[in-house]
Amino acid sequence: MREKSANYNGTHMCHLAHWKQRLIAWHSVIVDGSARRFQAQKIHIRATAAIKWVDRRNAILQGRKPTNGNIALLQQADNTLRSVSKFFLVPP
Repeated sequence: MREKSANYNGTHMCHLAHWKQRLIAWHSVIVDGSARRFQAQKIHIRATAAIKWVDRRNAILQGRKPTNGNIALLQQADNTLRSVSKFFLVPP
């Protein structure tokens, strides 16, 4: 049976430590990227909801001022926007 030299064992351990450090670094990059992607998705959803709210409001008002006849539709559009904003509220 061949004996392992102390140098081999030390080199092997150093190599494993290096790979562990790289693995931890890659894990950190993946987690950071995932968090940034999630934040970007939230921003996109909120922006899309705001654009839809503006379009809906313009379609309801058609260039006129709000009246008692269209106030319920405007409130419905407002509530829809609030529900999306509340769901994707960005914490301070």
